[in-house]
Formats: sequence, structure tokens, C-alpha cells
Amino acid sequence: MRKVLEIQGMEHRKVIKTGKRYTITHLLLDDGTEATFYGTNIDIGDNVMVAYHRGNIKAIKPLDK
Repeated sequence: MRKVLEIQGMEHRKVIKTGKRYTITHLLLDDGTEATFYGTNIDIGDNVMVAYHRGNIKAIKPLDK
């Protein structure tokens, strides 16, 4: 588990075929890793899991129990 130190920015995108909007959030983690997160429901200090998928480092928020 890694901790979010900084939210570096957000990209608001739109799917061309459907017109659906989504956001990709860029994060800086406590070990110096820069990762992307799908969505906006992330805050500084949150714990995330990190995965390498298709050439990108992605942050995944674990499910709360």
C-alpha cells in the first residue's frame, strides 16, 4: 500500500462514440512514483494499491470493509 502525497492534476476526457465523460487524476505517491487514478474520489493521505498495466502505472483504491 502506498500513500497519496500530492494530486498533480486532472484530465477531463470524453468518449467520442458515446459522449460519456470521465476523469483521470495524476498522483504523486510516498515512494516517488507517479501514477494515474480513474475518477475523482481520491484525496491526499489516502492509501492506494499500485499496479503496472499496459505500460502505465495505475493507482487503485482498495474496497472498504
